[in-house]
Amino acid sequence: AQPTAPAPGPVNEAPVPAPTPPTPAPTVPEPVKTKLKVSNSVGTGGLRMRKYPSLGGALVMTLSAGTILVALEPIEKVKAKVGAANKWIYVREPGGKRGYVSAQYVQLS
Repeated sequence: AQPTAPAPGPVNEAPVPAPTPPTPAPTVPEPVKTKLKVSNSVGTGGLRMRKYPSLGGALVMTLSAGTILVALEPIEKVKAKVGAANKWIYVREPGGKRGYVSAQYVQLS
């Protein structure tokens, strides 16, 4: 009987790294949007949205009572100002325009 040759062992090749899956972008929670409603107390004249937080700020547009706005400030600040005289809240209206409204004429929606 002839000696059997040893079975060939594994060939030493450099291990091929498994393809790395793309790292998903970290999921940043969508900030909770604070919704405000233009109070009925503005009457038929509406609520003026201004470019700056001042009665002298240029008029951006006039908002009707009942319009839903999105506050663009932290909710704590908004809650502290809603309904208060001489305070302004930075908001976005449904059409996308941004500006300041007098806090005394809006309520949390």
